[in-house]
Order: sequence, then C-alpha cells, then structure tokens
Amino acid sequence: MDWNTIVERLGPRLYNYFIRRGFLKDSADLTQDVFSRLFVKITDGVFDETKGSIDAFAFGIARFVALENQQTSHLYLLASDDEFNWDKIAGTDLSADIESDYHRQQTIHLFLNEIKSLNPIQQEVLTLYMDDELKLEDIASMMKLPVGTVKSHLFRAKEKLKDILENKGISL
Repeated sequence: MDWNTIVERLGPRLYNYFIRRGFLKDSADLTQDVFSRLFVKITDGVFDETKGSIDAFAFGIARFVALENQQTSHLYLLASDDEFNWDKIAGTDLSADIESDYHRQQTIHLFLNEIKSLNPIQQEVLTLYMDDELKLEDIASMMKLPVGTVKSHLFRAKEKLKDILENKGISL
C-alpha cells in the first residue's frame, strides 16, 4: 500500500466530501486531518484490509471528522461568495462568460444549502454516495445500516432535493 497513491486517489474525493458537507472554507484542513488520522491508524495496525477497503475506512474517518467539527465549531457555516474560490468546485472555465459563471455559482450555492435541509442521515448518505467510487455496501457498513435502508435514504434525499430545486426553477 503506497501512501502517495492513497493520498492522490483519495485527496480530491475527501476534499469534495467536505465541500458537499458545507465546510467550504476549511475543506483542505479537514482533509489533512483525515489523512493524519488515517496514517496513524494504518501504522498502528488498526486498519484491516480483510474487513473493508481503504476508501471506506478513510470516509469513515472523514464522517467522524465532519460530525466532530459540525458539533464543536462554526466551520459548518457557508462562506460568503467573496471568501471562497468557486473555481475549485465548479470547474469554471476562465473563458466562460460572466453571466453563465454567476448562474453556475448560484446553483452550486443553492444546492449546498438545500443539502443541509435534508435530515442528517439523508445528508450523510447523499454526500457519501455523491463520491462516485463509494459503494452502497461501504456506506451501509460505515453507518451500520442495512443496504436497503441506505438505498431508501438515498432515494428520498434525491427526490426531496429534486423537488426543492424544481420549485426554485432549477431543473435537473
């Protein structure tokens, strides 16, 4: 298990996980915290490959870090637009016109705010699932829920977000 490969593969995914959880200003610091904890767990022999993937283990740590920071600090507040570099998550092309860039930023901001309107379990399942490489079975294992329950929460979260966004004039 090469540490550099782990960091390169999981770094952007963990960073995006924290972005989607609403930690816009501190996603990099929280991602680093996850890697620090993951490194300690691996070197101490806590991680066992026979019990699950390194990805699921890392996202389990990320989930704990997010919950820990949500409860103990102000990090969960969204940054204002002038404090946050939207290019990092919007994939903004610098040659794009200002109006479409603005609408993309507003849609992302609205989407992140509406995720917080979901119940905590739906938020968690949706944000873990949005990372395209995390399987439902891994999410179920992390959250100690049956796979069917995870699927149900994911479906309800998607439907609720779709309804909310469509009521605000954004079609998906």
